[in-house]
Amino acid sequence: MNNQPDVGERISAGESASIENTHTDKLSISLFCGDACRVDIDLAPGQALEFTAGNSDAKVVLHHGDPANLLIIKPESAS
Repeated sequence: MNNQPDVGERISAGESASIENTHTDKLSISLFCGDACRVDIDLAPGQALEFTAGNSDAKVVLHHGDPANLLIIKPESAS
């Protein structure tokens, strides 16, 4: 498994994000929350999921795949 670092994306506490694999190969990611929570996910080609952080921020770590193929969309806050 190719262990790549944190992709630099944070999902703030209470914030939602759509996470999508835009490539034709599987991507393996983990979502880490501040309270020692870790969720490991294998995203199939074209698969997307909706994630909402709980009471603490979450960070996205890519373990396998190219970061360019990981699309993370966070809705803009109303100003």
